[in-house]
Amino acid sequence: MKIESRSYSADSFYPAPEVFLSVSEQLIVVATSWADRSDARAVIDAIRDLFLVTGDKDATQHFSSSTSLDPLSQRLRSSLLSAHEQLFISRNKEEYQAAVEVLALSWDQQMNLSFARVGAPHLFYYGQNVLHPLSYTVDTSFAWQQSSPLPAEVIGVEASVRIQTGQFKAQRQDKIFLLSRSGITSSFFSAEKTIHDLTRSLVNDQPEKPFWIAELTW
Repeated sequence: MKIESRSYSADSFYPAPEVFLSVSEQLIVVATSWADRSDARAVIDAIRDLFLVTGDKDATQHFSSSTSLDPLSQRLRSSLLSAHEQLFISRNKEEYQAAVEVLALSWDQQMNLSFARVGAPHLFYYGQNVLHPLSYTVDTSFAWQQSSPLPAEVIGVEASVRIQTGQFKAQRQDKIFLLSRSGITSSFFSAEKTIHDLTRSLVNDQPEKPFWIAELTW
């Protein structure tokens, strides 16, 4: 697994995320801080810590499990909940100081991919010449019709949080695209599915909108 990313800024900018990728841990975490970048790094560390611990079948679960989730999605969800709880207690319990959007993605030897997500980036899977939107959230700036980017959903701000989870089967020749941006137009789906062509499409279509995009390949 490897990742290539690009950022585009206009009059405003979208915060560049902290990205963690480990093939040995079979884990990718993309954390976007809307305050101090150290908050994103702290979130990644918290997610990694619990994700590795819960890989041990004898480990005690700190958070309640959901019978509707596969085991890998459950580990990711628990890891995000742990990061959320730590950020809320350490940074926002008394006053708001931090807000982080986060996506965690993992896979097994059979190429079953699971994800857990709060806010950006949006998640797309490209296989058999079709781009599938797997997880998308309308951000605040789009909903309020503002030009400057704002987060969609974040961890650590309130006592509770809503986490999107899912699983899909991938092939080694397929691609995953991650996109942090306010709104997506039809040209994104019609462009050639390379990071170069998708970036050019986004810039040409709405040059006033900043974004961050990444392409994951095997």
